[in-house]
Amino acid sequence: MVVLASLNMAVFAVGVWASTRTCEITALKDPGIVVIDEVSGQLIALTPLALWPSFSVAAVVAGFILFRFFDIFKPYPIRKLEHLHAGLGVMADDALAGIYAAVLLWLGHIARLI
Repeated sequence: MVVLASLNMAVFAVGVWASTRTCEITALKDPGIVVIDEVSGQLIALTPLALWPSFSVAAVVAGFILFRFFDIFKPYPIRKLEHLHAGLGVMADDALAGIYAAVLLWLGHIARLI
């Protein structure tokens, strides 16, 4: 689990740096060419699966759908995070969407829904 937490933090940190540089170069607030934010958020969302002795394809699909749901609809306070400066804003909203998805995925596992 320490390895996954370290990997998540490293991807997030590199993403903030790369997104900030891309924002500066393109003069856009959230350039569409940046996808590391999606990678980071999805990695966070699927992290609970590493704690399960075995997991199904359904669990992976559920994690993906939950992440996309939160990433698209941006419930409070996800939308507010988009307003952070440059790369931090690009990355933070997807990270929190991933956290929301991970929590629901874990609760689904505990409730034996997934």
